[in-house]
Amino acid sequence: MTAIGSLGTNSINDNTGYAPPCSQGPGIKAYTYTIFALSQNPVIQVTPDKVTREVLLNAIKEITITSAKMTVYYSRNF
Repeated sequence: MTAIGSLGTNSINDNTGYAPPCSQGPGIKAYTYTIFALSQNPVIQVTPDKVTREVLLNAIKEITITSAKMTVYYSRNF
């Protein structure tokens, strides 16, 4: 397998790599993860700092073979 794309920072702490969900306040929180199988690399027409969820989903809508979702629930004690 070859490396495709480039690493970017996450939206939690601007580090390269995974950042777990950050539960705020009491109660159960639901987090949904979605993974997409694509038929080719997406072509994104904006600079990396302008990529939003909408831009990404629009770029992959015609090349998505399938997708799967997983919802996890988390609650922490205060």
